[in-house]
Amino acid sequence: SFGTPVTASVASGATTVSLTPSFTTTTAVQAAMVSGSRVLTVKLTDSAGNTVTSSGSGNTVTVTDDYAVPTVSAVTTSTAAGSYKAAGTVAITVTFSEAVTSTGTSSLLLETGSTDTAATCAAVTASTTLSCTYTVVSGDTTSHLDYQSTSALTGTIADAAGNSATLTLPALLGSALYTGQTIIIDTTAPTVALTYSPNRAVKSGDSVTVTATFSEAMASSPTIAIAVPSGGTNAVTATAMTSTSSSVWTYAYTVGTGNGTATVTIAGTDVALNANASATNATFTVDNTAPALALTYAIASSVPATATAAAALTYASSASRPVTTGD
Repeated sequence: SFGTPVTASVASGATTVSLTPSFTTTTAVQAAMVSGSRVLTVKLTDSAGNTVTSSGSGNTVTVTDDYAVPTVSAVTTSTAAGSYKAAGTVAITVTFSEAVTSTGTSSLLLETGSTDTAATCAAVTASTTLSCTYTVVSGDTTSHLDYQSTSALTGTIADAAGNSATLTLPALLGSALYTGQTIIIDTTAPTVALTYSPNRAVKSGDSVTVTATFSEAMASSPTIAIAVPSGGTNAVTATAMTSTSSSVWTYAYTVGTGNGTATVTIAGTDVALNANASATNATFTVDNTAPALALTYAIASSVPATATAAAALTYASSASRPVTTGD
């Protein structure tokens, strides 16, 4: 037998007695006990010393001895490999060595950069797996998702016998969450810088190559839009650019009429589908006004007899603005 006698106070005339026995087993007791049928004997003694002992087939009970502590056997994900941005979700499954029940919500802390974010795991009853969901938040970043440490799983989890689970996880970089596929977390918008060739004011008919250089690879061709000066022509709306590399894209633009500033807008997404930030150096100048030329003349008051007519005349010119070859 195990434990100590249990005493109950019984009201006069009562025909039933409720007893709640309890005892703590030792390692030796655990080794001696095996699962199977037990005969339960209850001996009642009243205050006068009279005793009665239970007997009969109804005293047989089935006992399942379980002293094994549940452990984590695997951490996996069913989410496809790829890049995920803010508000994206990753499904993670924690598998135990036996069925467990969790009380309340458990959590799995993930390594997501300067601030680590936890996946939440819904409560389960008599299940060998915990289903956890990681929702990406702004600022999270990692080139290969994994949990934060081998102690990253927290919660109140036990088997049917009440054995509390050991929540130690497989070694870092060793679980199927990491080795099964590469999940990238990227919540940063790509930047883009623009350059122009030629890098000067341009006029109608000129060809300008617009080059967009992104801070990272683009998922697909970004588009370019060009707003021309008021009254001008050859505006461009959402047109695909040409790839030089996954992060460098170009567009050949033919300048139209008009005078003033042309504004360039670039729209694209990286492989995580983060939209790019506004481009830098996003304008160029269109100038279709010919410079005005003014000439002045001066005739020498005294001209040598041997001078030619041309030598007697000097002139100066001035333009309304700086000019270049081709103006």
